[in-house]
Amino acid sequence: MYQVVRYLGWLVVVLYLLSVDRYFLRIGPFKKMDAVKPLKGFLVKFHKPLGIVTLVIALVHANLAFTNISPSLTGTLTFLTMLIVVVFGILMHFKKIELKNVKTHRFMSILIVVLITLHVFLPYVFL
Repeated sequence: MYQVVRYLGWLVVVLYLLSVDRYFLRIGPFKKMDAVKPLKGFLVKFHKPLGIVTLVIALVHANLAFTNISPSLTGTLTFLTMLIVVVFGILMHFKKIELKNVKTHRFMSILIVVLITLHVFLPYVFL
């Protein structure tokens, strides 16, 4: 079961990085590269479904890890932050909150990258 939890965790990492890459491709040297334009279009089109699928797989990963291995505070913080980001995204999509909250959505997305890194390398750092 440990291997299944581990593979699901890495799948979450890959899917999450794909869902936030559209923002990283807007900055730095990628901004003006013609070669990444098709990739940007793909990522923009699938940003929302990727975020939701990532959250669902993260939920399965968390459930299996909690029941078969042991709870991790870094994993819990990562999942809860991911849940908040997805809820913000859904609320912005349906215009239930103002679009100016996109800054919060993006900031928390960067925070998730930090939390994922912490969770992968030091999962039990706070215990």
